[in-house]
Amino acid sequence: MEFEYCQNQYIFALDIGTRSVIGIVGKIEDDRLKIEAEEMLEHNSRTMYDGQIHNVPKVAEAIRKIKNSLERKTGQKLHQVAVAAAGRSLITKNHYYEQIIDNNIEIDRSLLRSFEQAALDEIYQELLKEIENKADYHCIGHSIITYKLDDFPITSLIGHRGKKIGAQIIATFLPKTVINGLYSVLYRCSLEPINLTLEPIAAIEVAIPESLRLLNLALVDIGAGTSDIAISKNGSIIAYGMVPLAGDKITEEIVQAYLVNFNTAEQIKRQLSHKTEIIYTDILGQENTVFNNDLMKTINPALDLLVEEICDNILKLNDGVAPRSVFCIGGGCQIPTLRERMSRRLNLDYTRVIIRDRAALVDLERGSQNLINGPDGVTVIGIAAVAYKNLPHDFISITVNDHLYRIPKTQNTSVASTLCAINYDIKNLLGKNNASLQFTLNGQKTVLYEEKQQSTDIFINGLKANLNSIIRDGDEISIGETQRPIIPRSFVRDYLPETGSAVEILLNEEAAYPDTEIKNGDILKIIALSKAENANVEAEPMRALPNKAIVSSIHIADNASESGEKLTVNDTPDKSIISDSSHEILPAQQITVFVNGEAVKLSGKYEHIMLDIFDAVNFDTTRPQGKLVFKLNSQDAAFTEPINDGDKIELGWEPRDLKTT
Repeated sequence: MEFEYCQNQYIFALDIGTRSVIGIVGKIEDDRLKIEAEEMLEHNSRTMYDGQIHNVPKVAEAIRKIKNSLERKTGQKLHQVAVAAAGRSLITKNHYYEQIIDNNIEIDRSLLRSFEQAALDEIYQELLKEIENKADYHCIGHSIITYKLDDFPITSLIGHRGKKIGAQIIATFLPKTVINGLYSVLYRCSLEPINLTLEPIAAIEVAIPESLRLLNLALVDIGAGTSDIAISKNGSIIAYGMVPLAGDKITEEIVQAYLVNFNTAEQIKRQLSHKTEIIYTDILGQENTVFNNDLMKTINPALDLLVEEICDNILKLNDGVAPRSVFCIGGGCQIPTLRERMSRRLNLDYTRVIIRDRAALVDLERGSQNLINGPDGVTVIGIAAVAYKNLPHDFISITVNDHLYRIPKTQNTSVASTLCAINYDIKNLLGKNNASLQFTLNGQKTVLYEEKQQSTDIFINGLKANLNSIIRDGDEISIGETQRPIIPRSFVRDYLPETGSAVEILLNEEAAYPDTEIKNGDILKIIALSKAENANVEAEPMRALPNKAIVSSIHIADNASESGEKLTVNDTPDKSIISDSSHEILPAQQITVFVNGEAVKLSGKYEHIMLDIFDAVNFDTTRPQGKLVFKLNSQDAAFTEPINDGDKIELGWEPRDLKTT
């Protein structure tokens, strides 16, 4: 049996940095992250500044290369990704929120998530009162400093009961332009963000685990465009900060001093730590040599400014006092003398300012590649760890058409929700809309439908089921092939009157005979003749005149009887039906329904069901973005539920409870 890739088992994480993009595919085994594959790619030009995307197509190109490489290495298709954001305009809010609850109900994850979301909503409303551009900020993540149960501090609320719960929360906000740029890049690469967090939140998740947070520690992630800061104390994360200065500030000094382009300056900077003489070619094409000591003198002012900004922000976030120790990660922290300068600025022993790389991460199982072991490879691990922490951990195993899947366990999981979870296009389940033959009969639109809908059979463990059937762990779902619609056939003779009178037949303004088959879009006219013309026809039951076919319906009936067919035709053509036939003529109905408040017209069928909505609106069911919201007149609806003119339909995705962290 083939095992199908499940987004909730493997985690694809991207660290989209100012100078490079790092991607990993990992899997959690025994509470440790095992790296299955990883890839790193530098931007070939300055496409990002200060952690913010400027050139969307160029950044998307880099991510697409990372994605394609990881797909080749893992043999899996990657559709969902965990990411983190950074930017110079970070706003943080520290807020206490409390709520009265039913003390007879045990606090579970669902209640806790709702409580935290209510707290974030209140914080956001406070933020709107303080900022001028009220629509331009988005909550990018939050951390709990402490919980309270009935006014007593507690480390976790899960499983408890009480009358009142509270929490001290740090919420972080970034401009929506930063987030929109990030999402735009991902969508260009056909990637859905399953978790979005702040870079320092991700970094501290693994660099300073909970077991160390009793200590007053500072984490500094020095990248190319920004330096991200997080502070721990008394078992919690108490503050986040961001400095819009990092490694690029040093590189820009080298550009100006040695008349080189940015990429050459970056290469010169990277050789500082291991070469005494650095050879380079300037923009004039001249080869030059610079000594390590001279280069350090050149960058000293920029390096001092960077250290000053970082350390002053650490002191500001930590109530004016230096932390016990500073952990440095990110490629920028490898600049020579940086640690010494930071220790002097914070009045710490040099040994208290250290560089953390992947070797220091206790819950990481490195793969065989080991491509990125330095401090620049830590944040992407944190992004994956935060995403895993927020994904549902209760799964059930089900089989769909001999493919095994693991999906999140929910209450009353249905076939429909299961198919959405595995990216199955539910529109295929009912095949095409009923096949129809449409033509005009004596000026009236006529539609011929198949009576039986071309549906797809669904079985659970061999028993007939439907989209609303509930599934359980270990169930086997079988979905038959979608049947091809059969277009009904009809002939002119089916619409001739039984009065015994002769008629003139015109099909698309040309003569036609009873055995002529009617095609889609045809215009059929059956014209009764005068008494005089009827008398002439009796002697010659079937004859042709120029551009006309004049026939006697009595003669047609006789011929039909001889051939064994039974024709029963009513006097009114638009209501004619054929006895012993598998189809009937019904008028096509056009109805107007309101989908998310917008008027949508449905036509071409005599009965419409909820599933038809997907053909009328642009809604992709193969890329779930949470729980499917599907309501008819404010009530949860099934896909096969009939809909009528004027109905109100809600269609969308209910966001995952912890989309941001």
